[in-house]
Amino acid sequence: MPLVPKPRKVRAVWLAIGALILLLLLLSAFISIERKVVGVCQLRPARQWTLTERRVGSFESKTIDLGSGEILQYRLYQFDRPAYLDVDLSRLSDGGRLISVESGQTVLNMKSSALELELAERNTSLQEARALLMTLRSGAKPEELERAGLSLARAEAELDAFRPQFERQRELVAEGIISDSIWEEANTHFRLLQADCDLAEAELEVLSSDAAPERITATENTILALEHELQTVSEMLSAQEIQTPISGQLKVEPDSGLLLSVSNMDSMIVRMLVPQRQAYLVKAKQEFHMAIPGVRDGSLRGEVLRVDWSTLNTRSGSYIAVYGLIENGNGALGEGMQGRSRIHCGRTTLLRRFRENFFTAIRSEFGPL
Repeated sequence: MPLVPKPRKVRAVWLAIGALILLLLLLSAFISIERKVVGVCQLRPARQWTLTERRVGSFESKTIDLGSGEILQYRLYQFDRPAYLDVDLSRLSDGGRLISVESGQTVLNMKSSALELELAERNTSLQEARALLMTLRSGAKPEELERAGLSLARAEAELDAFRPQFERQRELVAEGIISDSIWEEANTHFRLLQADCDLAEAELEVLSSDAAPERITATENTILALEHELQTVSEMLSAQEIQTPISGQLKVEPDSGLLLSVSNMDSMIVRMLVPQRQAYLVKAKQEFHMAIPGVRDGSLRGEVLRVDWSTLNTRSGSYIAVYGLIENGNGALGEGMQGRSRIHCGRTTLLRRFRENFFTAIRSEFGPL
């Protein structure tokens, strides 16, 4: 019995193998399968507000929509180092458990003695300026008017008393009886008495009439500036009453840099890490399923929101973050839970899937073709 097959039989075997491969290729061209991208995932709240202490006297308030990746609110609180800050967290803590808060609710109070002192100083200056303006608009006090009237009467009396002597000296100098020096002395004294009279009369007129318009205007401008400064200091004081911009679960963490956080967990964001080579298959609005160990529902369903094309390089390869939305109406899902996700990326044929996997493997081994 010959050990080597006849050439005709060998040819028949190869033809049969080729026919079988061709049949499989033809069948794979018509067999439809579903594309799936599998990865690990982690749950995060849909919206989150955090208050972080960046350094001594500096607190950062930030609200993030994790679904869109947008920062909805940002504010930086700066307090001077000499200021005394009183942070009361005792009424917010509940044994480390989550506390429900509403949007606009005050969650933190701070006190600054420096700001309170500045507010008191601004108030005092403003009251003084308003009192001055009232005095300028209402005129002088009665006793001031009486004193000015007496000064004018005395100046007029001295002038009238000296006037006959002045007239007599005028006649004598004209007749040449007295010298010019004596006349000059009398004339100078008369002028001084007349100047005193004019000055007293002018002072009485100023006190009797309204204050100068330019002084009133200057006082009004001072009051406006002080009111603006007072408003600024009041806003700084009110800013120490920190309110949460969103509703959700409050968490107090005084021992970490993250002082407070409020998480809205009515809906949860699923952060899925998928291999970079498969990320091109993922698009918004695709359906995904996820499984989290320990969750009663077992498998949960959601929708892809966006793809973050920032590459995350690890020892096991490069990954792309995909964000999806899942409802959490019963509150069973919590922040930080981890599991496995499966994104449904449409249907394709078995032949096309094999070809894609084949060329992907070739590129990964030998580089771009």
